[in-house]
Amino acid sequence: MILLRRLLLIIACAAGALCCPAQTIGTEALRCADLFFVAPWQGNVITAVTQGYDNLGIDHVAMCLNTKKDTIRILESVPEKGVRTLPLDSFITLHREDVIVVGRINMPFDTATTLQHALDYCGQAYDSLYLPDNEAVYCSELVLNSYVDSLGQPLFSPIGMTFRTTEGTIAPYWQQLYARHGMDVPEGKPGSNPGELSRRQQIDILGVLQTEKRHPTIPTPTHSEKNCCCHKRQSPSERGR
Repeated sequence: MILLRRLLLIIACAAGALCCPAQTIGTEALRCADLFFVAPWQGNVITAVTQGYDNLGIDHVAMCLNTKKDTIRILESVPEKGVRTLPLDSFITLHREDVIVVGRINMPFDTATTLQHALDYCGQAYDSLYLPDNEAVYCSELVLNSYVDSLGQPLFSPIGMTFRTTEGTIAPYWQQLYARHGMDVPEGKPGSNPGELSRRQQIDILGVLQTEKRHPTIPTPTHSEKNCCCHKRQSPSERGR
């Protein structure tokens, strides 16, 4: 079933039903603080109200923590688990039915401080209500709160959140979710989502992540990149925005 779904996803990309970057990028070309944007093979309540790079339905984003061969780790915020690190191989396995697109910051920024900010969130709860200024944090919020330029200023600004479909109506899922918490849908409140983040001018989309576990028949382009090393500090049900 997994192989069938993956084949259908590749066919959909090739046919234009899903817009996927034509180029691929291998794990050997990754850099610290690269971003992994995840496009599920089927749409969901997040992709129904957001738009990703080149119209790709993106519902999650994670960060590359280091580029040591065989020990590449990512950092993400996910439902039930909160902010965590895990090996890239495990991340790929979890998303083996999905497309993972690699993005890279295209302007000077403070990589070490950015990654330290992100690591400071390890263990923090996932924000399933996508609210600003609370103790929990969702996936794209983690990116916004972590990335800083050479002067220590945020690299990304929040946007007005939207929970409206292309028809302009707020989807019943979101109405019911917030009603259960006695709240109005936070339409227009400051926030972010991984799809919109993938379209920011500060990010270049390099291509689809390529490994032996994913589409081995597609050749991997050659890249010459400088590795950096960052170490972990010791210390859907619903998929992450």
